[in-house]
Amino acid sequence: MIRILHLADPAQRSEAQELRASAAMPEGVAATVADIIADVRERGDVAVRELTARFDDAQLRSLFLDDTRWDALAAECPAPVRAALQLARSFPTEACCSASRCRCSARPATCRAGARPIRRR
Repeated sequence: MIRILHLADPAQRSEAQELRASAAMPEGVAATVADIIADVRERGDVAVRELTARFDDAQLRSLFLDDTRWDALAAECPAPVRAALQLARSFPTEACCSASRCRCSARPATCRAGARPIRRR
């Protein structure tokens, strides 16, 4: 059950302020996240593999699911999530040429809309 604090009550206002303070992001988190993002942008898949080993204690053979596994996992998701997954799956992974000569035949409108494909390393 959700507890509702009435901020007009000084004791409950104080409790709300303590809760808010305790939920604050610890110092250094934003800088650490920025460093991780910069590392992945710079080193690509190599950085993702190293970070996965560091944080998840897992050695990835591949960063991608095969089609059978992808379909099986997607089938377990609600329809809106499946639609989003399908969109993500069809998004181009290599740089496209101009919109008039787009290589993304599955979703040419993506390039005309100005989306920037992810370049794999």
